[in-house]
Amino acid sequence: MVFIIVIIIIILWYIATKKRKNNTNTNDYDSYNNNNNNDNNYSYNNNGTNDFQRYDQTRKSDADIQNELNKIMQKDPEFFKEDFVSKVNEMFMFIYSAWEKRDLNLLRVYETDSLFNLHKGMINEYIQNKQINMLDNICIRNIRLIDANSAPSYDSITVKVTATLNDYTIDEDTKRVVDGSKTQISEFTEIWTFIRKGNVQTKQTHNINQCPNCGAPLDINSEGECSYCRTVVTKGDYGWVLSNIEQVD
Repeated sequence: MVFIIVIIIIILWYIATKKRKNNTNTNDYDSYNNNNNNDNNYSYNNNGTNDFQRYDQTRKSDADIQNELNKIMQKDPEFFKEDFVSKVNEMFMFIYSAWEKRDLNLLRVYETDSLFNLHKGMINEYIQNKQINMLDNICIRNIRLIDANSAPSYDSITVKVTATLNDYTIDEDTKRVVDGSKTQISEFTEIWTFIRKGNVQTKQTHNINQCPNCGAPLDINSEGECSYCRTVVTKGDYGWVLSNIEQVD
């Protein structure tokens, strides 16, 4: 009888020990996954500057960035970093002007589907509220390349843009300021990522106001199609398109 009781106690002890061990492993696994998710999330979001600082600290070195740019130039001899930065400057002013005008057709030209749909929702909200987000006195202070990648199927370049402006919102009818300040100049920084297909060749003669495929006056519908040649020109098949904007507070 005593022997049977001892056997039962040993079995119960073994089961309890195994259960505790399994619970510990599950918690450790969850903790490992959470830690991995946090440590690898270096892209900036709108929650603050810490995430951007991690992104900035873990970006490629200048030598690595230049190496990726050299790969792009090997595929595309007409690509030059200085010309690209100049194009970013031009596109930055173009997109901010389209935003202030609440002109979705202009905004559509240089944005991928996902980014355009995000901005479309935000602009439609301004329209529904009868408000205009005014962006006066925009001045770009600096554009710096902080990342580049080249692969057979795609290229991507990320830049850090620092600028100043008067950012305020007015009522469409009364023109009264409902948010922000007309007189306060604020500095801001944004991270812009551009992408294109890996076989695209730079066209030095391309005009920002022309379709990159047929050269007709720029007229793009909400699907990203040129109204003349019916070609979708917002997927990076014909040149650089903006795929992401991350604001640094």
